[in-house]
Amino acid sequence: MEASSYFPQLYKKAKKDKRVIPLLLKKAKYNGEVIHLYSFELNHPEAIGEWLAKEARNYGVYIKVHWVNYANGMSLANDADIMLARDIGNNDPLISFLSCFYMKSLVFNRFFGEMWLKVEPYLERLRYEENGDKQIEFIQHIEHIIRQHHLIVYLFHPKESSSFHSLMKEIHMDHFGFADLRKLWLDEQMRLGDGSL
Repeated sequence: MEASSYFPQLYKKAKKDKRVIPLLLKKAKYNGEVIHLYSFELNHPEAIGEWLAKEARNYGVYIKVHWVNYANGMSLANDADIMLARDIGNNDPLISFLSCFYMKSLVFNRFFGEMWLKVEPYLERLRYEENGDKQIEFIQHIEHIIRQHHLIVYLFHPKESSSFHSLMKEIHMDHFGFADLRKLWLDEQMRLGDGSL
C-alpha cells in the first residue's frame, strides 16, 4: 500500500508528475554525481533498490546500491546519501513513531542533523499529549517538516499475510508479521471421523 505517512490511516494521495523531474534535478544542481543508496540485507529490499537505481538512470541520475548486514552495520555507510529502511514497530503505533526519533541507534537519525532542532519540540509535545486529535496535529506537523526537507520519503506500507489450517482458531498477527499463538485453539468438531486432523 502506498504511503505518505508513518501511519496508514493518515495517507494522502500524492500528486505525481514525471515531467517535473528534470526541473527538480536542475534546481538541486545535480551534475551526474553518484548517489550512494544503502540498505540492510535483512529488509529484503533488493528489488526496490535496484528498481530505484534503474528508474533514476532514465533521468540521468546515477545510484549505486550497497547492501550491508547488521554485523558490519553502518560503519561501512559513511558515504550514504540515501538509506532504504523499514520500521517494524510494536503494538502501539504512537510509541513506535516516537521511538524512531528517540532511539539514536536507529540509522535514519544520522541524517537529521540540525533539523532535529525543528522536530524535537513537537515530539516532546506529542510525547505528553493525551488528546487524540492533538496527537494527530503534532504528528502531521512533524511529518510536514520531514517531507519539506526530504528527510524521510515514505514509500509503502507492506501487507503481511499468512495462511493457517482451518482447524486453527483465534490466530492473531503481531506487528512483526508473526502469528501470536497465545490464544490459539483447535476446533475439535472439525476432526475427521477417525480422529485424525
